Amino acid sequence: MTDEFVLTRTADPSDTPALKALWKTVFGDTDADIARFFNIYYSPNRTVIIKDDGIPVSAAYILPAGTLVAPDGARGACAMLYAIATLPEYRGRGYGAAVTRAAAAAALAQGFSAAVLWPAEDSLLGYYERHTGFKPFFNAVETEFLPNELAAENPDYTLTPAGPEAYGQLRRKILAGGVFIDSDRHALSYQQILCDAAGGGLYMLENGGRQIGCAAVELEGITVLVKELLIVNGYTPKQAVSVIAARHPAEKYIVRYPTNVCRSGHEKSRPFGMIYPYHAQFDNDVMHCAKWYGPAFD
Repeated sequence: MTDEFVLTRTADPSDTPALKALWKTVFGDTDADIARFFNIYYSPNRTVIIKDDGIPVSAAYILPAGTLVAPDGARGACAMLYAIATLPEYRGRGYGAAVTRAAAAAALAQGFSAAVLWPAEDSLLGYYERHTGFKPFFNAVETEFLPNELAAENPDYTLTPAGPEAYGQLRRKILAGGVFIDSDRHALSYQQILCDAAGGGLYMLENGGRQIGCAAVELEGITVLVKELLIVNGYTPKQAVSVIAARHPAEKYIVRYPTNVCRSGHEKSRPFGMIYPYHAQFDNDVMHCAKWYGPAFD
């Protein structure tokens, strides 16, 4: 069967138990993790599904993510497509592409100016580009630090927990002038819940009473994942991570930040997120701008 003949539809409240089971089968999350998403973000009319014999076998969730901000300050409501999943026995039929395309169309029909997604694997960038109309757009630098690289830094910074409102305000200030998703308070509150559940949190970095950066941090076994590190000019990721390391000792630190954050010059940026629809003027208007997706709820 090709995806041309797949019937997609929005979910019904009665589909919730089956959608939770689909999520657990595909992603392997705990019942608590799944319940957290469904309690906070799930909406049947923002969920696109494919059914077989009355049971959802493929799904994509449309999340209001905030606004997409252009370098000139123009804004448009932005939706994030999230947790795109198909039961293993139904793969290879075009279902994933079908629910993705349908969810993007539904997002635009519901008033969003654009839809974005972050593929779970880099190899899926080509798949989504070929089959769904999404185009690579956002970039990120991902760097790994080891404790011995950080020990010599020890700058005079402080790291304090930040609420979603304060975090969002500083985030907006640091990212101004580039292209970025300005996550709304609901999205940042959910991000804080995810970080807290993983033993980390949303943090503010300060130096001499001045706010110089913010970070979304999670712990994954022996690794600390800094899902978003934003710092003002004049400060380096290594300095910031050394302060995070003092609070969260680990064997390895994986850090993501925008391409315009000060760095050593040895790191390489990579495609991180995709956008739909893709407008031709993006090529000229934002060619030289940093384009930042954000933590992505991964």
